[in-house]
Amino acid sequence: MYEDKLTKLVQDTVRGMGYTFVLSNYKADENKSILQVLVENKDGSCVTVADCQKVSRNLSAIMDVEDIISSKYTLEVSSTGMDRPLTILEDYDRF
Repeated sequence: MYEDKLTKLVQDTVRGMGYTFVLSNYKADENKSILQVLVENKDGSCVTVADCQKVSRNLSAIMDVEDIISSKYTLEVSSTGMDRPLTILEDYDRF
């Protein structure tokens, strides 16, 4: 299924850039498609706009080559913010 391939590609790209992958979410309907990606710095420091821009540019280039999403979509890369989702078991201990 393409969602699994998409998640793996996003995870590998984010981790390969030295960030912590938190979550990706792809939403599509007849009007628009959005790929949201949440990242953190491995050292726990705040994610900056420059960090998000760096991840977005690299991920966008890889997504264009891999062409997993064939239709037009919007890529949103952001920090987890205050409402950080708990996605793995270690998150529950940490937060």
